[in-house]
Amino acid sequence: MTFKLFGPGGTCTGTPLYTSSAVPISGGSASTPNPQYVPQAAGTYHWVAVYSGSTNNLGSTHNAACNDTDEDVVVTSVPSSLTSTQRWVPNDSVTITVPPNTGALAGNVDFELFTNGTCSGTPVYTLLNAPVTAAQPTAATANTTSYSASGSFSWRVNYDSTNDAQRDIPPTCHETSGLTVNNGGTVSSP
Repeated sequence: MTFKLFGPGGTCTGTPLYTSSAVPISGGSASTPNPQYVPQAAGTYHWVAVYSGSTNNLGSTHNAACNDTDEDVVVTSVPSSLTSTQRWVPNDSVTITVPPNTGALAGNVDFELFTNGTCSGTPVYTLLNAPVTAAQPTAATANTTSYSASGSFSWRVNYDSTNDAQRDIPPTCHETSGLTVNNGGTVSSP
């Protein structure tokens, strides 16, 4: 016995969605095809059974016209829901400038990120000794830790010059930001 599946909807014409391998018949009934077909769309599917016959029995096809409703399977869709959560990944960059004719720019920048607006307590992210040069005067962080709650953030930065003609910049907390997260809750399909 071979089982063919048509659908969703329509008639039992054209190429079936699924054709089982030959399933042996024992005691007058066929076992369940393996592997079974898993539909990907909602709708009405129609099974057609084809018996190949034997030396004592003629072959036959059951439900070739898709008119036996006992051979129909109705697949319905289910409602879906989504819940979104925003994420924010704080990063920072600084560009160091020096007056002309004071030698080549050379030094390092330190970054510290705080989850408050005052650079107090223990930093949640630190990047030390990020190099800056005349060819590359900008240093940037590569923080990958994201935040999904409202809050204040601040960066403490400093510059340590390795050129004696240029002054250091001490640690300064002059970059602050406030994040307000308003997630929309759950939205469901109609």
